[in-house]
Amino acid sequence: MLLGPRSISSLVVCSLPLALLVACGDDDGGGGTDGSDHADAAANIDATPSIPDAAGEPDAMPADLSCLGNPVPADAPATVTLSGTVVSIDLTGQMPVEGAIVELRRASNDRILDDNKPGGTPADGSYSLTARTRGTPLEAYLHSTADGLVTSRLYPPLPVFLDVPMVPLPMFDPLIVNFLSPDQEADKGIIVMLVLDCTGTPIQGATVMSTPEAGDIVYSDDMGIPDQSATSTGAAGTAFLINVPAGTVTVNATAMGESLLGHDVASVPDEVTTTVVLPGVPGA
Repeated sequence: MLLGPRSISSLVVCSLPLALLVACGDDDGGGGTDGSDHADAAANIDATPSIPDAAGEPDAMPADLSCLGNPVPADAPATVTLSGTVVSIDLTGQMPVEGAIVELRRASNDRILDDNKPGGTPADGSYSLTARTRGTPLEAYLHSTADGLVTSRLYPPLPVFLDVPMVPLPMFDPLIVNFLSPDQEADKGIIVMLVLDCTGTPIQGATVMSTPEAGDIVYSDDMGIPDQSATSTGAAGTAFLINVPAGTVTVNATAMGESLLGHDVASVPDEVTTTVVLPGVPGA
C-alpha cells in the first residue's frame, strides 16, 4: 500500500513545482520561458539541497525565502494558455489519462473559460486551454473528470500572468483517496498541499493551515509517505488536509518563523484539490 502515497509525492514534488513556477519567473515579454529556463528549474528541483529539520542541523541549507513579500504582477497578456498532461495515480504508479475532460475555470464563479470537449484528452493525456485575461492576472483553476478516477482540481499558487506549459494535472484512484483518508466524511473535501521555497525546493519543517480548519492534517515523511506522528513537513514538503469543510478555503503555511503567501482554493466533497504554497513571487 505504500506505493500509492509515494507515487503522489513523486508527482507533486517532481512535477508541479516546475510547472507552476514557470508563471512566477521574470516576464521577458514573450509570454513564457524557453527550454533552458525549464532545464534550470528542473535542475533546481531535482538537486534538492539538505534542509534543516525541526531541531535545526548546523550544516543544513535553509529554505530560500528571498521572494517573501514580492508583489503579484498587476498586468497580463490578452490571453494565457495552460497546457500539460493529465496523470492518474494508483497503487502501481502513474500514467497518462485518455478521455479526461479538462476545464479551465474562473475561480470566483466556476465559469468555464475553455475546455477540451467533446473528446477529452488523447492517449498521451495532453491538453491545452486558453482564456482571455482582460489585461489582469487570471484567477483560475483546472478541473478534470475521467471514468474511474476521483474528480480533481488544481489551483496555482498565484494568479496566472504568463502562459504556463507542462502542467501535470493529477487525478487519483479511489483506493488512494481511501488510503489517505479512511474516515473521510461525505460532505467534506481533501486538499493536497506542497510547500516550496523561492527556488521551487520543497521546504522541510513547514506547518500548514487552512481557514476554515481541516478536520485533520497529515504530513508526509522525507519519502513522501503520510506520517501520522509528524508535526511539520518532511523533505518532500507535502501535507494532506483531511475532512476540510466544503466551500472556499484559504490555505497557507509558515516556515522559518515566516508566514508564506496564502491563497484561496475550494474544498469540494468527492473531489481532491491540489495546490502549492510559496513565500512570494519568485523573480519579481
